[in-house]
Amino acid sequence: MTSNEPDLSNFSMLDLFHMEVEERAAILNENLLALEARSRGELERDNLDLSSLSESLMRAAHAIKGAARIVQIEAAVQIAHGMEDCFVAVQTQKIELQTSQIDELLESVDWLLNLSQIPEAELDGWLRDRTRDIDRQLACMAAIANPPPSSQQATLSNPLTPEPPSSKYRSFQKKRSKWRKRSPSSIVDLPQG
Repeated sequence: MTSNEPDLSNFSMLDLFHMEVEERAAILNENLLALEARSRGELERDNLDLSSLSESLMRAAHAIKGAARIVQIEAAVQIAHGMEDCFVAVQTQKIELQTSQIDELLESVDWLLNLSQIPEAELDGWLRDRTRDIDRQLACMAAIANPPPSSQQATLSNPLTPEPPSSKYRSFQKKRSKWRKRSPSSIVDLPQG
């Protein structure tokens, strides 16, 4: 160890996990905000190297996943893995993140930061109380990383050009019309589109 490196020998593995999450979360937040500015048109698309940005995001999520695996916090492993899958999909140009999806990923970063600050004695209970939240986040990330083919195509080609309705959607619209005829007062009006 050189004199410039901090002495980490007095820290627990959970302390080291906390430090790793804090460091990587800063990278995730900064790069996700840059992607968000890009998606809003606040940043020239040519001024942002999407490949290196998505690689940086992927590496940060991967580092958190590894740290979580070392301290055996499976929920954090899964959340970080879900984020990593999203960033790989961006890197391979399978998807282009929209603002709402970036918000979901930022929420996951915040969740990981909160988790990393929970004392070891309270960790199991904290995770048990947030099982639904964990499941929701995992489902959101799976939907982001693996969009249905029609929404994937719309995102990559032109997010402002609507896709023609799929046969599955048209079938749903027919059923929805039948439901409305039966009981219009008990059905929430869904937006047309």
